[in-house]
Amino acid sequence: MMEQAIDQAAARVSDLSPCNQMNAKISMWSRIGNAGMSRAGSLLWRHPFTFLIGFVLCVVVTTGGYLYWDYARHFESR
Repeated sequence: MMEQAIDQAAARVSDLSPCNQMNAKISMWSRIGNAGMSRAGSLLWRHPFTFLIGFVLCVVVTTGGYLYWDYARHFESR
């Protein structure tokens, strides 16, 4: 009876140990991460039109910023 209680207590302690909890969290996050890596789950494949608009907008803003900087550079004093 006493040995059985000790064995049960030891099993509970090992279940609550930080190593076992960390391993459980790591395996949970690896399963979530692997599920998100599929082609159907990526941002590009879920929202191709929005991604295209964002990419074009980024290129336009970057180009406009460069042109403004290049134009304004002529007015700087030395």
